[in-house]
Amino acid sequence: MILNKNLSYEKKFFRNKNILITGASGFIGKNLLQYLSQFECKIFAVYNKTKINLKKKNIEIVKCDLQKPLPKILKKNKIDFIFHFAGPSADRKSMQIKSKILRSLVIDKNIISFALNSNIPNFFFASSAGVYDNTTTTFQEKKLPINKNCDGVYGMSKLMTEE
Repeated sequence: MILNKNLSYEKKFFRNKNILITGASGFIGKNLLQYLSQFECKIFAVYNKTKINLKKKNIEIVKCDLQKPLPKILKKNKIDFIFHFAGPSADRKSMQIKSKILRSLVIDKNIISFALNSNIPNFFFASSAGVYDNTTTTFQEKKLPINKNCDGVYGMSKLMTEE
């Protein structure tokens, strides 16, 4: 995945940086991991269930449950960027299982607390189109009201963290 043929800016920007990607085995996380792996940076790729198969010398693959305290390997390294994509996989049926929403909120709280307590200068929180009503096929963010008809637990928990 190459977004820009002239990568000189990105090469300078990410050089010698430590980057944490949560949800690195998900769709967005996996693609960002692949993109960033071409730069001279150290990447800590966090996953919980779906194993990460990208093997490069600048990638440290970290299996952990983000509902629990973060592993020492993340705490002992000075992280420059967090890209937070992690959340429990769920479908619309699981909206009835409040513990799934709570799990996602605990994950978000743990990562945000880690970022604040570690003085991490760059934090990117990825929301989801799932925060919007799932009955609309096309929408513009400023026109569509955010409500409780989110598209599943992932969308609901992202919405709750945003608020």
